[in-house]
Amino acid sequence: MKKFAFPAIPPRQEELSIGANYKGDSPIFADAKIGTVPPPQAIWPKCDCTEVVQAGVKLAEAVCCRLPSTRPLVLALTSPGDGDGKTTLAEILAPELAKRTSGGTLAVDADFRKADLTARLVIPSTGVPFGSPLIYPTDMAGLSVLPMSHRRECRGADGPWIEQMRESWPLVLLDMASLEHAETAPLLQYCDGVCLVVRLGHTARRAVAEAARVIAACGGRLLGCVVVGEAA
Repeated sequence: MKKFAFPAIPPRQEELSIGANYKGDSPIFADAKIGTVPPPQAIWPKCDCTEVVQAGVKLAEAVCCRLPSTRPLVLALTSPGDGDGKTTLAEILAPELAKRTSGGTLAVDADFRKADLTARLVIPSTGVPFGSPLIYPTDMAGLSVLPMSHRRECRGADGPWIEQMRESWPLVLLDMASLEHAETAPLLQYCDGVCLVVRLGHTARRAVAEAARVIAACGGRLLGCVVVGEAA
């Protein structure tokens, strides 16, 4: 997958919100299966644009073809800069990857600068406060989600939390910060593949070339570039 053309994603009409009880301190190592109180089910953001959803299906197929299926895998989404559309792409891609992964897929909001994915989730009120040490199942079959964590050990560049999640999940999808931020690049060496998301009319060509260089220099495996805004 050297280059994947993705149609323009329609602007979000309404931002979903988790509410005021989110504290941003849920441990990233937590497992929803641990404990006596069942976690509430998160409502995953959905896209109503058929063309975009179909492109997500094709992208998931392309990604799965590029990754081995014999061991647990970690896939990272990043971008040359902020605002390239990687979080919205993660919303569309994660359920499609879950359909193709036996044993479950975990989507992780790993953008420690801006918790966009977390802010778009809805957690029904069930007496368990959002921000509890839980991984949340979602209403999408096979898909669970780990919201943003600001814990210091999860922001380090040595990646132990990535390896721990790999031990528990067949596929982990990381919605990471852009490569503008220094903490992103060192973590890519612990991932099995990296998809670079760029947006037509927004991302500079020079920034794309520099991002590819940075991924290679840190030991990451660039699967390809997803160009958002180009007709599929």
